[in-house]
Amino acid sequence: MVASGEVWKLLQVQNGTPPSTNYNGVDAVHACNILQQLKALYDEAQLTDIVVEVDHGKTFSCHRNVLAAISPYFSKYYEV
Repeated sequence: MVASGEVWKLLQVQNGTPPSTNYNGVDAVHACNILQQLKALYDEAQLTDIVVEVDHGKTFSCHRNVLAAISPYFSKYYEV
């Protein structure tokens, strides 16, 4: 896993952000750490709670909360 300082340097190089870890009230290092942990969970098939099937029977195990966070369709679909 990449150290948080290294992640922030990478973020700065990739998107040209100023040398601050706080952007509009969001700590970029913290946000990046969360994404890394979610990816690790996904890679290890941990806590996935939905299987999405696409063309030709191909399936993907997913985290329902991640799908809902990035897609208005899934957000609405998973509303209780």
